[in-house]
Amino acid sequence: MSANTKLCAPPCDCGSGETRYPLYDGYNIFLCYACDICKEQKLGRYRPDIMEKYLCDEPIEEDDGVDDDVARFPLYPWEK
Repeated sequence: MSANTKLCAPPCDCGSGETRYPLYDGYNIFLCYACDICKEQKLGRYRPDIMEKYLCDEPIEEDDGVDDDVARFPLYPWEK
C-alpha cells in the first residue's frame, strides 16, 4: 500500500453516500451500521431500552441443557 493511499470506511448502505459507523447497544453488542442520516431510522427497529445497561435481580432458572425440539431430530441425516 502506498503512502498516498487513504483508508476510509465504506459508505452507508442507506444510499446517502455518508460514511457508516457501527451502532452498539448498552452492553456493547453490535446492532448495525448507520450514518448520521439514517441512524434514527435504524435504531427505530429496536426497543429504546436496549441502549442502556440495566440491573436485573430476577432469579435465573436452571437449564437442563436439552432442548426437546432439537433432541428429537438427528444432527445428520445418516444418524437415526
